[in-house]
Amino acid sequence: MKCHLCNQDIKNYSPAFHHLQIDDTHAVDICSECIDKFTKWQGSIITNLFPTKTLKNRYEKVNKKN
Repeated sequence: MKCHLCNQDIKNYSPAFHHLQIDDTHAVDICSECIDKFTKWQGSIITNLFPTKTLKNRYEKVNKKN
C-alpha cells in the first residue's frame, strides 16, 4: 500500500489507522510519517487560533521530540 501524499510504501498498514474516509466518494491511505507532519501542522494552527496554555504546552512537547 502506498501513501497518497508522499507515495512511499506504508509500513505495517492498518486500515483503522492509515485509511482516511473523507466522504462517500473520497478516501486516501496515509503513512505514519505524513500523519505526524499533518498533526504538527494542525497543532500549530490550533495553537495560533486558540492560544491557551494547555495547547501551547502540548505543541511544544511535540516539537521537542523532533
